[in-house]
Amino acid sequence: KDKVAKLDGVKKALWVDDFVDLSVPKEILPKDMTDLLYNGDKSTMIIVMLKEGTATLTTQNTVQQIRDIVGVQGFLSGMSGIIKDTKDCADGEMPLYVIIAGILTLIVLLLTMESTVVPFVFLLSISLAIIYNFGSNIILGEISYITKALAAVLQLGVTMDYSIFLLHRYDEELTRTPDRIEAMSNAIQNTFVSIIGSSTTTVAGFLALCTMDLALGMDMGIVMAKGVIIGVLCTVTILPSLILIFDKPIHKYKHKTILPAFEKTSVFVVKHYKKLAVLFIIIFIPAFIGNNNAKVYYNLDESLPDDFASIIATNKMKDDYNMESTDFILISDKLEPNQVTSMIKELEKVEGVNSVIGLEKYIGPAIDQEMIPDEILSELKTVVSLTKVLFAEEMLKEEDDYLNFLSLGYKIIWNEYRIYFPIENGDLSVIYENQRVAKIKFKKLSIQYKDGLAYMSEEILGDVSEMTIRRAIKLIEKGV
Repeated sequence: KDKVAKLDGVKKALWVDDFVDLSVPKEILPKDMTDLLYNGDKSTMIIVMLKEGTATLTTQNTVQQIRDIVGVQGFLSGMSGIIKDTKDCADGEMPLYVIIAGILTLIVLLLTMESTVVPFVFLLSISLAIIYNFGSNIILGEISYITKALAAVLQLGVTMDYSIFLLHRYDEELTRTPDRIEAMSNAIQNTFVSIIGSSTTTVAGFLALCTMDLALGMDMGIVMAKGVIIGVLCTVTILPSLILIFDKPIHKYKHKTILPAFEKTSVFVVKHYKKLAVLFIIIFIPAFIGNNNAKVYYNLDESLPDDFASIIATNKMKDDYNMESTDFILISDKLEPNQVTSMIKELEKVEGVNSVIGLEKYIGPAIDQEMIPDEILSELKTVVSLTKVLFAEEMLKEEDDYLNFLSLGYKIIWNEYRIYFPIENGDLSVIYENQRVAKIKFKKLSIQYKDGLAYMSEEILGDVSEMTIRRAIKLIEKGV
């Protein structure tokens, strides 16, 4: 525990000795506390509080350091461990399945296209487009690891058709003119007209993901829409150059394809189009029923291999401590102890709740919390550091006293910083209205005000990116 507590990314490591002296026999401790921290005489649990979010680099490094400290005799459970294992898995396997996707695409192209050389030319062109797309992600600041893992394969599959369209059009133009440059010029013009419609609808579909409240939707939407646009540009710029450079080997080295002509299929479809239309309408019914009854899982741990360290630890928590997940509830200090005690009892009756741990549960409502040592009380109550934002250059003493009055009863520390944030009369009216109805409505605020909020937030928070802050403001704008 002491080694873990000294790590840079760890805020605190809590165990029994943080609340009672180790000389106190375990048998006389509250049952809920022993059930939480002990599995009989087999094992014990240490609660680790991290300084930063679950996915930050500091936290991920801390997770690895904790695992190194506890070794095979300990297990680290929690979302931070799951995210680290997922990230390591995605980063490690991404090159592998990109290579597999490339090999499978190459095999399909070799079997379905006459030229032996052109599949390699296609893959070279699309590989450059994927690299350009990933390189341009720098303008976003950061992207999700899920987006990074999926974008390459999706872009390969979505944009491959454009390359095939260009080659077929080029071969058609060569039958009309022997001049390769003129033929390629006509092919580019005709291909661009053909693919602009389909690519625009594809881009629109991906951009629709940006309307999701989940940041992953915006990540995936922007990266993939950008990838399609770059793929189209590469199809009409880089690919024509590569085809002209390798024109001789492309048309020299050919082989028979296994792709059938589909003549009988086309005749059958045209002949029985009415019956086929009715058939597909009938098929829609079981498809609709199946869609409505298909189960969807939201547990990230269900999609991960059982041999991951985080999944092994999660299963140990389930089996040894009967703990599927842990959640924390922050409540106002102004609540009376008897109200908190009543709340704990009601929570314990909720179906699915295994146990509830709270200070009032052990000391009772009759004991004044002021009598409890700060070393213990500080473990259960969070100190919040706040910054005062002034709408005028000078702050009246009455206004400062009012802010201090509002913070009474809370563990609030006002830091030394002051931010002067002048506002327009229109914004002031919106703020007054927000205060009157006790809601936050951003839609009517000016762009300058929103930009000011984003700048202030970035200065105060420091390690949070501007894009993350603007996403938060956008979510609030939607009607919080």
